[in-house]
Amino acid sequence: MGSNATLLTHIQETAELSAAMSQLQNQLETELQTFFKQQFKFDVPSALEAELSEGNVMVFYSTEFNADSIFSQAHDLLNAAFSEDQAGIINSAIGVVQALVNAAFKNGVLDVGIKHASAKTKDPTSGIEYVTAVLSNTSSCKASKWFTTADFNATYYYFVVVDPTQLASSN
Repeated sequence: MGSNATLLTHIQETAELSAAMSQLQNQLETELQTFFKQQFKFDVPSALEAELSEGNVMVFYSTEFNADSIFSQAHDLLNAAFSEDQAGIINSAIGVVQALVNAAFKNGVLDVGIKHASAKTKDPTSGIEYVTAVLSNTSSCKASKWFTTADFNATYYYFVVVDPTQLASSN
């Protein structure tokens, strides 16, 4: 089995697979946007509305999933969005990421479909109550369809930290 980087290169270098991945990504993203709106009663906040907002697709062999890289990336984003005196928000958000990873991986096996975790955290300095939400939508991809050496997974995810009172006028 190749590495995750080799997998992504394989898909991007083949026009048909690249188009199929774009279609799969759009499907996963649309399903996640709909679920987000149902759960939180507002659209996924834009970068201008949220303290932190990231959405992206990952492709990976399940045996090469690296939770540490997800925590590291989340921590880097949180440090960029919040100051040192807001460590409570950062720690709470990392806890939400951990809850999602735990929900998505049961007994070491990735569970396909939509998973989410969220929490409210009050910043003691400003009094603002933030909502942290992490959502993922995972699809299993068969090697025979994608011309790979093994089955793999595609996941679209959102990671958002937002003050919901700032969204009331826009949604």
